[in-house]
Amino acid sequence: FGSAVHLTVNGIAASDSNEM
Repeated sequence: FGSAVHLTVNGIAASDSNEM
């Protein structure tokens, strides 16, 4: 996790450390 764009557990697109 971190500076990479990925999907959270909820399936919401998150970038950087903007997850959860």
